[in-house]
Amino acid sequence: MARKKQPSKKNNSKNRRKKKSGFKIPPFVIVGGIFLIMIGIITASIVNIRLQKLQTEYSGNEKSTVKVQSSSEIEKKIKLFLYDHEISKDRVVSKNIKKTKKADYLEYTIQISEYERDSLRNSLINFFTKNNFDFSEENALFFHKPGLNITFNLKAPPVKENYTDNYDINSGNIDYKANMAIILDDSGYNLDLAEKAASIKYPLTLSIIPYTPYDSETAEIARKHDKTVFLHLPMQPKSYPDTEPGKGAILLNTPETLIKILVDKNVEQIGKIDGVNNHMGSALTENRLKMTESLKYIKKYTNTFVDSHTSADTVAYNICKEMKMNCGISEKFIDNNGNLKYIKNKLIESAELAIKQKDLIVIGHLRPKTVNALIKFLPEVEQMGVKIVPIQKVIQQ
Repeated sequence: MARKKQPSKKNNSKNRRKKKSGFKIPPFVIVGGIFLIMIGIITASIVNIRLQKLQTEYSGNEKSTVKVQSSSEIEKKIKLFLYDHEISKDRVVSKNIKKTKKADYLEYTIQISEYERDSLRNSLINFFTKNNFDFSEENALFFHKPGLNITFNLKAPPVKENYTDNYDINSGNIDYKANMAIILDDSGYNLDLAEKAASIKYPLTLSIIPYTPYDSETAEIARKHDKTVFLHLPMQPKSYPDTEPGKGAILLNTPETLIKILVDKNVEQIGKIDGVNNHMGSALTENRLKMTESLKYIKKYTNTFVDSHTSADTVAYNICKEMKMNCGISEKFIDNNGNLKYIKNKLIESAELAIKQKDLIVIGHLRPKTVNALIKFLPEVEQMGVKIVPIQKVIQQ
């Protein structure tokens, strides 16, 4: 009996491959996969668009915040600048602030005498250029940087002064109740004015800034008229380096060896001095170490120091007393506003304070209106029972 022919292994393998190769993905699976991919792409696009929008909004808010911060920061710097330049609030006639999406606009109107104008103008230009502002000038000072526009109008005070020279009061029978000494700071710029101030019958002190055009000549004029001569020693203000205290200034980072040299050279500019008070110095007079080092070398030339009181937190007067020197501290500035009425009121206020305290030191500046005010109104101050005395009479040891 014949046997049936068995299929070979080779044929079985071919059959299996045929079966496998015949497997197909159902169409609905393909369509569904494509649909899901499209949904994913659309979702990712929507999320990406939303993220970009949020990023733009955040970036815009961040830029806005930076602009506001820079505006606020420059306002603080200007306030400190004006303080260090002895521009009082009442001399800032107006201050206008306008904020827009693109920029902030600040406008200041400051009342300033013709005598002071050039000095303040130059200081403002120096201050803003150091803070990376562009500058232009046409009837006013314009300072600009992206996001900030600042205008300064420097206006002269009213010319009309309703005062006459009828204050020549006979002081022969006055019952004096107090003493007041007057220092005229910022001397050294004007010889005619120095001569006029030194010719006043009252014993004033002329405090001279070193390296000014007429520092030694002003000292000679003062001595000729038996007036007290002070070195008006430049010291670092809080607004430094935006505000420069001047050549020969002692800074917070000045080493002691250089302080000695600076004091020597500053005194050399003027010659013999009767005392010293600080020019600016709102930062340095708060520093115990630097004031101790400064007074150590000042003592080589004079034992008298008056703290100009340019900072409420000054330690200069206390250190002076610790060093057994003759020390004083100013209680008022009499001419932060440059008109006669203001100066007269400050002199009267000073006289009233002197009567309460018995002794008082006040500071003015060698300016035309200040000198004229002293000539006109000091007889009236004397009539109140306040004697105008040399600085040596009111300082303490």
